[in-house]
Amino acid sequence: MPDMIPIYGETDGTSTTGTFDLYSEWFESEVSYIKIDKGLSAKLWILEIAGKAVDVTVEFSPDDGSNWIKVKKVSLPSDGHIDIDHRKPIIMTAKNSTSRFRITWSQSTAGVSSISGVVEFDSAR
Repeated sequence: MPDMIPIYGETDGTSTTGTFDLYSEWFESEVSYIKIDKGLSAKLWILEIAGKAVDVTVEFSPDDGSNWIKVKKVSLPSDGHIDIDHRKPIIMTAKNSTSRFRITWSQSTAGVSSISGVVEFDSAR
């Protein structure tokens, strides 16, 4: 059975761009990216965004973070809340042992916004 991991992150409230520090009860401390083991897929099923207006981007790196590929961008156009429950998840598949993903933010005016989501790790198909 695949692992379902809830994640949570928040902007720092002072910068207009950055990478979310992600928290989960599965982690010993916050992380700026999540590694995907070779032969596995990370599936982001749910993404909830709340707070100040923000653009949230899911990025994938196949090479230890040297290059980042934008996979999905979700916008919260004004202060409030948006809940995206994907019937088809955002899927990132590791073809090597150096794959990882992260979630970044961009705001026109710095403010506190938060994200939460559920990541499933499963065998690549």
